Amino acid sequence: LAALTLAVVLAQAASSAHADEGKAIGRFGIVSVGRSNLGELGDAYGTGFLLGLHAGIDQPLSGDSRWSVGIGWTALVRGYYFASQSSLVDQTVDLTEVDLGLRARRRVGKHVHYVFGTLGGILSVSSVPLPPSNQRRYLGPYGGIGYEQPAFGEWSVSAEARSSNLVDGPRSLSLVLSLTAGI
Repeated sequence: LAALTLAVVLAQAASSAHADEGKAIGRFGIVSVGRSNLGELGDAYGTGFLLGLHAGIDQPLSGDSRWSVGIGWTALVRGYYFASQSSLVDQTVDLTEVDLGLRARRRVGKHVHYVFGTLGGILSVSSVPLPPSNQRRYLGPYGGIGYEQPAFGEWSVSAEARSSNLVDGPRSLSLVLSLTAGI
């Protein structure tokens, strides 16, 4: 929670209420994640969802550039995996995840729409040990591609397809939906 608060403060410091072209834009908002687990974890807990908060900064590469780069931090504070088999003792697994990543985005079309790619790392903590190595904590990389567009004035809506492969741990495919506002 402290790291997310720091990210929000940094995002706000990098922004102004009406950011000039070429200046950093801070973002803060809510995130929901739908997940499909693969491999041994998918056999036991096939699907799940997570909810949380996101903060980040996007910096245009130059005043008239169609490209920008950024950093983002997400704290997924509530999540569950659902049992695929009725024989499992734990029918749901509580999850908490934190991720930190870099993103490159490109403005497309006449209106302000973006496509983007992300790379980063995830720390995932579960209420029970998870296959394949029966640990509660996993750390590993993720990558994704997505689409973002403005909505409701300063707000933006985005959808990202993401793949993660945690070290000695679960693999998953996720759909990350977010609603963020410029700060």
